[in-house]
Amino acid sequence: MASGQPWRILKEIAHPGNYIYNNDIMLKNLPKDSLSHSIVLDNLDVPVCVLDIAGRRILYVNPDFEACFGSGLVGAPAGELEALLTENDGTGEDILAPTELFWKASERWFSFRRHRVVWTDGLRALVCSAWDITEWKKQEEGIAEQAYTDYLTGLPNRRACDRELTVRLERFRDSKVQFYLFFMDLDDFKVVNDSFGHDYGDGVLLTFAETLRRHFSGQDKIFRLGGDEFVVMVDPDNNKRVPEYLENLLERAGYPWPSKDKEFYCTLSIGVVEFSSLQESVGSILKKADLAMYQAKKSGKNSYVCFREGLDRETLERSATEALLRSAIKDGFSGFEILYQPYYRLEPLRNGGARLCICGAEALLRLRGLNNELLPPQNFIGLAEYLGLIVPIGEHVMAKVAGLCRRLNENGYPEFSMNINLSSVQLKHSEMAMNMMAVLRATGVNLNNIIVAINEGVALDEKRNALEYCAEFRKSGLQVALDDFGSGNASFINMRALPVDIIKLAPGYLSAYPDEFAEHFIKLAIYLGNHSGKTVCVTGVETAEHLEFCRHIKVDMVQGYLFHRPDSEAKLLELLAEESPAKNSLEKGGSA
Repeated sequence: MASGQPWRILKEIAHPGNYIYNNDIMLKNLPKDSLSHSIVLDNLDVPVCVLDIAGRRILYVNPDFEACFGSGLVGAPAGELEALLTENDGTGEDILAPTELFWKASERWFSFRRHRVVWTDGLRALVCSAWDITEWKKQEEGIAEQAYTDYLTGLPNRRACDRELTVRLERFRDSKVQFYLFFMDLDDFKVVNDSFGHDYGDGVLLTFAETLRRHFSGQDKIFRLGGDEFVVMVDPDNNKRVPEYLENLLERAGYPWPSKDKEFYCTLSIGVVEFSSLQESVGSILKKADLAMYQAKKSGKNSYVCFREGLDRETLERSATEALLRSAIKDGFSGFEILYQPYYRLEPLRNGGARLCICGAEALLRLRGLNNELLPPQNFIGLAEYLGLIVPIGEHVMAKVAGLCRRLNENGYPEFSMNINLSSVQLKHSEMAMNMMAVLRATGVNLNNIIVAINEGVALDEKRNALEYCAEFRKSGLQVALDDFGSGNASFINMRALPVDIIKLAPGYLSAYPDEFAEHFIKLAIYLGNHSGKTVCVTGVETAEHLEFCRHIKVDMVQGYLFHRPDSEAKLLELLAEESPAKNSLEKGGSA
């Protein structure tokens, strides 16, 4: 190498962009004697040290190295530089792979470029040049941390959850420490997004995330898995607080979640799993918690369920049902069938008797199963609500039933009505109600002949919305029924307050007849219903004795298996034709 060339190279490598390549060139062209080594390295504008490979000690440091790492290092053991002495994979190259070290004394990161040389007395040594990469490392760590952080709430995300679970399982692999994990889902959250947009949905999620931060201790870990699903890993020291945690969460979920200029009611479904590190995996723990959460949602929402063996089987059933639902919707709702159960008006006769007159039918949705059996609503409605599929299903039912009602009204049954049951999701927000009314109006049906039925439990849970929408429905011409009255927290105050036209008593009271309490309850319901201007329908009429009792106490309407079980549209048309021979020309698919 020509005299002076090393100095040009030394100046070039001071620029970060040239560091790697030019430093390699410099190292390859070092003079052969040790004194020249020292002279060259002393004048290099980067920290440099020389390490004895066999003796594992420091042979030399230049002034820049002392400025960064301290003085008095020459002759000392390699210490924190020990990692630099690891040879490469034996390729024979003089330039070894760069090594990163975190220097504890200064809290900084350095990347070391290494080169084999022969030092004083023929010692095999490594010349190591350092580059401060602390800022770059911080940026790298920041990027890595972003990969484990939820962008919206700032909480750790699903990847962080998997990582934390893995760490816990490994740390306590041989112990019997018990852990609790909560898997939480905001009930009916999808309605917020669908009705008001993601800005409002995000506001709800932010409020909920902040609530979780306040409710749990700093040692408990909180994660957002995505959407409205959150996980909490309870610290083992807080295991005794698990009941308190659950009670506080469900109590808080009974109040609205503020978002921007509105408030939304979204209750909580929580799956609880207790586990240890023995024979568990990250996937199995989260799966169990998810199963338990779904059971909580299925059992009525705003509740929690602890995982138990056997839920796996139920999950397989759930997956199969979900596939059925999605397939049915995709195929134009072909997998759904609507059955109809008539209800009758009891018209009093002069001789004290009563005449049964068919006046309408209740539409009941069924889903065709894998074995061609018809699944009852309790087997799929809850899942459809959870998956957000109940809205398109409900609109399909609404359109089909209203279309049939119109055909009947225009073909000799002008007052025949149809009872359509509403899901709780359809009562959540005004846009749902508006869509429902648009579907009904599009069919051209006489709205006076459509009865929308709200389950008593739903009406109580959604009392604010129920009152508002019932009033709007009636103003539009629809009739409103309070279904299953007496099945839950019924009170006669509710009967009076709700703007409904029809009270449908829960069938359990009539099935208990001649129980004295049941008899008095039915009589009181009829008395108060009639005196508040409402029609009372007694359901569950299964025997002649039931019918006679209803006639005796002057019930307005009756419905039950004594007359007909739910059946197809074709059977309903046949029944109407049989009961009214003059109108037997009505056929399925008649004029619309």
